This record gives sequence, C-alpha cells and structure tokens, in this order.
Amino acid sequence: NIDIFMENKGDKIKETALEKSIEKLTKKALISALQTILNESYGAGLDVDGIFGRKTKAAIRNLSNGDTGDYVRVLQGFLIGRDQDTGGFDGIFGNETESAVRTFQTVKGLTVDGIAGKNTFEALANG
Repeated sequence: NIDIFMENKGDKIKETALEKSIEKLTKKALISALQTILNESYGAGLDVDGIFGRKTKAAIRNLSNGDTGDYVRVLQGFLIGRDQDTGGFDGIFGNETESAVRTFQTVKGLTVDGIAGKNTFEALANG
C-alpha cells in the first residue's frame, strides 16, 4: 500500500508541475495576443514578447459591458484561466463576463467596477 501511495504522490507532483508549465505557457500566449491586439488596434508599438511590463500596462484600454471582439476574447481567456465563468469564449463582454471581472477584482482586492482596465489586466497577467 505504501508503494501505491508513493507512486500516486509522485504522479500528483508530476501533474502539478505539468499544470504549472501549461499555465505559464498559456499566460505568455495570452499576453502575446494582448500585445498584438494593442499594436494592431491602437498602434501601441509594443514588443510582442509575452511579458506584461509597464509599456504593456500603459497601452491597455478599458473594456466594459457591451464591448466585443478579439480584445474581449483575450480578457475572457485570462478570466477562464483564473477559473472565472465568463459565459463563454465568444468575444462578447456581456453580463457574465462583467460578473467574472467583478469577482476577480474582489478576490484580488482591486476596485470593483466591472471594467477591465490597466490594474485588472495586470493582476490577470502577473498575479
């Protein structure tokens, strides 16, 4: 029985390490997508490096209920990765995405306004 326990424990450690690697890669891909969208839509001139630094933060534009498109889809990807229910990965910032933003803001101790701005994106990307 102890051998089975140790084997299961080892598998759990491997699984946790794999999950963390996937999470890191996914986060980097989402940040890269965000940077690409900010460059294409707003001429931000960011290096697409997958790192959320001060230049990326400065380029963030607020997203709120009623917004649509790939920028919203990136927000939804970040939120889904943080176990928030956005009601889908559809690029529509509706009531469920707003609720997910508000819940995330509450958990992270941010101003709770349902608007995904600079601080919310920073917490999603780096927190």
